[in-house]
Amino acid sequence: MRRLAAGDRADVFLAVVDGGAVDDAAGGGDGGAAPAGAPLAVMRVYGPEADDDAITTEIEAMEADRTGTLPRLIDVANVGDGRACLVVERISGTPLSEFLTAGSLLPGQVVTALAPVVVALRHLADRGLVHARLAASDVLVDDTGRPRLIGLGALCRLDRRESAADRVAVSREGHAALLRLLEDSATASTDRAAFTSVLDLARSALDARPFGRVEAEIERALFAVAPARPLLAAMDRPTSGPSPTRVATALRGDPKPAALIDTDRPIAAEAPVRNRMGRLAALAQLPPTAVDDLAVALDTDPRVRSVRRAAAWARRRRPALFTGGFAGAAALVALLSAVPPSSADNGARAERPGFEAVREGADSGAAQDGTEATVAVPAGELDAAPSPDVPDDPVTAAAALLEIRQTCLATNDLDCVLAVDQPGSPIAARDRAAIERGEAAAHAEVDLDAITVAADLGDAMVLTVPWTEVEREPASLLMMRSEAGWRLREWFD
Repeated sequence: MRRLAAGDRADVFLAVVDGGAVDDAAGGGDGGAAPAGAPLAVMRVYGPEADDDAITTEIEAMEADRTGTLPRLIDVANVGDGRACLVVERISGTPLSEFLTAGSLLPGQVVTALAPVVVALRHLADRGLVHARLAASDVLVDDTGRPRLIGLGALCRLDRRESAADRVAVSREGHAALLRLLEDSATASTDRAAFTSVLDLARSALDARPFGRVEAEIERALFAVAPARPLLAAMDRPTSGPSPTRVATALRGDPKPAALIDTDRPIAAEAPVRNRMGRLAALAQLPPTAVDDLAVALDTDPRVRSVRRAAAWARRRRPALFTGGFAGAAALVALLSAVPPSSADNGARAERPGFEAVREGADSGAAQDGTEATVAVPAGELDAAPSPDVPDDPVTAAAALLEIRQTCLATNDLDCVLAVDQPGSPIAARDRAAIERGEAAAHAEVDLDAITVAADLGDAMVLTVPWTEVEREPASLLMMRSEAGWRLREWFD
């Protein structure tokens, strides 16, 4: 197993099937290596403070799902200290927010992205469950081009609400989130006017008194816009569950329902992975034949043979090269000591503006870092407010940006928040939604003077932000640097 993330609610691990179980089941083998091509799964180990009702709601939603859009539940268990543990399907793919940020989606591709999500929301609502925090980052387009709905920790149970007014309020909140997703998707389409009828239907339902569900009507209105078209160019593997009929025709291959998993039997291997490099290729989601193809290419490429001959020559003359290298390094140190550095760079850096106008689509796919995923840039977000001038030092910049963000959230100033959040980032989407709902809350209890760098990835920087509470695990902050300078991208606590 490998730890992917840790938070107050749960620790998330990437797990692979143990080879010993497969060998023992087959009646032989030494049980040392993992099975060839063993599929990966995600294991969530919830902390003692996790809400048991929320965990139960997630389990119920995944077990009852018949659309194939939600993650598949593989196993449920308790670890030794009593904490709950869920093993779920690992969904690899691209967040819908990246498609929306890139823009230029055909109307049929927007239909393919939204229709399965609307169907899944309708089935959840039939069971009294509402996805109250739906956003483009909660939709993953998997390797087959099929949208998958995640973020089930935001599901709300209507039967836990005491009054009818509370139940209607939660339903309206979920419908408002769906409306925002429809609007963002229509904005990213090449023909936004084609979705006028869909948006009018969703808006009228939100304003209707009494409130009524219209998921089925929205689904029919989407299919009336345009025939479904594939989101990805390469979709040659079968999907894991049934799609709406007209969406299924847009996916290559014959969609087949996912078979029920027998937890008493080992998971069968999908493709041979012969060694450690093959295991790494599987973790990196490379094609099964990638290792063999690379080996053949290295054996036949004349440039590689030249590099090998040069390496062999260098090994034979290693002492002379070391001596020359040390002498050159010593001469360089002496030269740098004798000649003071120029101050021209400092003057040029001082003239550099803190933030500039961000080009449309810039940094939309800057990093694939496990976190979960980016969101589409809402209309007007790029020109929301003048950008603050922050220093180039990432630690100082993080403290300044977080302090500005705290002030913005405290005053519910959307333009102010969008000046420090990266356009299209998950933190910008959450701050925008929280301010629009009037529920903005700043991280006032963090210690801005004790921020440290956890990982330097060049234009991406991960920092550790401790809380003022000593016993609490520090939070993590992801910042990105582009032409606009440093901006906040994601907050992990």
